[in-house]
Amino acid sequence: MTSPITPVSTDPVGQLKMLLAVFLWLTGLVEIFVEFEMLNDIRIAALVIFAAITAMSASRLTRIVALLAAISTVAYYLKFNNLEPVVDALRFAVVFAIFLPALLLTRETIEASPELARARAGFVKLNESNRATGLLIGSQLLASVLTLGVMAITAPLVERSSPEALRRETLLTVLRGVMLGGLWTPFSVAVVWILNSRPDLTLLQILGPGFALALAGTMLAVIVFSGISGLAQIPSALRVFKPLIPSLAVAIFVVLLMTQVLPFSTIETVALVLPVLCTIRLLTIGPRATAGAVRGVFSRIGASGNELLLFGSAVVLGFTLDASGVSSTLVSLMALDRMPIVAAITLLVVIGPLLSLTGMHSVLVGTVLVALLAPVNGRIPDIIEAQILLCGWMSAAMISFGSLSVGLGTRLFEISVARTIVSGNILYQLLFSALCAAVLATWYAVSAG
Repeated sequence: MTSPITPVSTDPVGQLKMLLAVFLWLTGLVEIFVEFEMLNDIRIAALVIFAAITAMSASRLTRIVALLAAISTVAYYLKFNNLEPVVDALRFAVVFAIFLPALLLTRETIEASPELARARAGFVKLNESNRATGLLIGSQLLASVLTLGVMAITAPLVERSSPEALRRETLLTVLRGVMLGGLWTPFSVAVVWILNSRPDLTLLQILGPGFALALAGTMLAVIVFSGISGLAQIPSALRVFKPLIPSLAVAIFVVLLMTQVLPFSTIETVALVLPVLCTIRLLTIGPRATAGAVRGVFSRIGASGNELLLFGSAVVLGFTLDASGVSSTLVSLMALDRMPIVAAITLLVVIGPLLSLTGMHSVLVGTVLVALLAPVNGRIPDIIEAQILLCGWMSAAMISFGSLSVGLGTRLFEISVARTIVSGNILYQLLFSALCAAVLATWYAVSAG
């Protein structure tokens, strides 16, 4: 299986966006090795230009978040007569530009791999009783590297002529897999966000507990939707996706190892290591796959401006809310700074899915949670804060109508947004959040003595 060769845009605006994205990527890699303040300033200017051009064709959600960021910036300047938190936010956000291309190349590599074709063929052969569990396991594995790409891969498994009930249940299962896969993968925006906001944490400190929670969440999902007997189907589901597991395990192991060996930040290490791993794998597949993956990255890299604008706007919004004292006021009103830590942890874990049900995108849920955590920072250990952020972020991926995964899934599976959101996934998310809250609160209580 090889990636289709996608033509690079000949539209002048599209080419400019591609050039800006490539410039931000390559200069960001240079900055890993050479600190040059003027280059960083140039990159921030390029990011602002890229965002401005992207705003003209950005999604409705992204434009709304960008507008909120602009309003908060103007309001902050009028009150405090400086833009320090905005500049700090842009320095924070520009780092993200070196991660997206690496993620794009990873997706192209997985889609070009013959292992994916074998796993897909094996899934089709699963009997009906095993399919739900197989789909949960498979979508979780695929979502760990492909995120939205898992929708495009799983949608063809169900014919358009299939009954709506079957298409809906398949979509809901895939969304559960997307949510769980995001808890333990190093290749997600959520992890980048957490690593930037909690730089003292290692990748293993985030992914280790995340994997344990995902494992518990997987068993909970199987029990809730297939009964206790469904647990016996997990081994057969894992065997179907066995072709994918070695590649994923090697990639994650190498990334974790390099974060310990190389003298760079975790996001810098990921941005350096992933392209190398992908290049090696593509060369073993063949020159056509390599050429197709490279062209695929360059054809899509300009479109990453929507993600950069959304991410950057959310960061600006979060920084200005924190610097202006709004987040401290919210914490005070909710009494987060006065309640016992165990209660605060429980409340913060539950807030994530509640925010998601209002339609917030994952980035906005993360922004609000970071803002709420800032005034109580120091009372809750960073390693537990990271799991609170992950659980909240990924809940939006499954149950928010503003989620990109929900939006794409409803189009590909031809199910209404309302019937996707108002479903058993809400009950499952609340149960899973309660489980996470109990685990994290207990973890804190035991570690605090």
